[in-house]
Amino acid sequence: MKTRDATLEDLPALVDLATAFHEESKVSLTFDRDSFCRNWEKLLSSGAASIFVAENARQEVKAMLGAMVYPDINSSDLVATEMFWYSSKDARGCGLPLFLVFEEWAKKRGARHIIMVHLSNLMPDKLRRFYVKKGYAEAETHYMKELE
Repeated sequence: MKTRDATLEDLPALVDLATAFHEESKVSLTFDRDSFCRNWEKLLSSGAASIFVAENARQEVKAMLGAMVYPDINSSDLVATEMFWYSSKDARGCGLPLFLVFEEWAKKRGARHIIMVHLSNLMPDKLRRFYVKKGYAEAETHYMKELE
């Protein structure tokens, strides 16, 4: 697998992976393909975010990691946050290089902290062990309620 930064032209193709991620994660938020493209187009164009992709020899994107960097609201320290990290089912395991690229990107951007998402219904034990091994500490758990 080859890793690279996604471009604006990649966004339509990334929607299929984003849809699969949303369906597999079973997060109760709705997913809108047009919103995904529109919002990431703005973020990528502003320089506040990047999407890193892994593609196979046929240049098919098989994994992606989206990230943002922003000043912490309480300290103004720069924080890099992973917004999604997903590999297609036929390419599980190819996402690690994206994680490493993301960490390097965060350092180059001057981030003081990195926040990784840990969805409670997608490989919770495996990801917990991975994050701890990489030097991350559990910081917070989010609870979500869908309003009618």
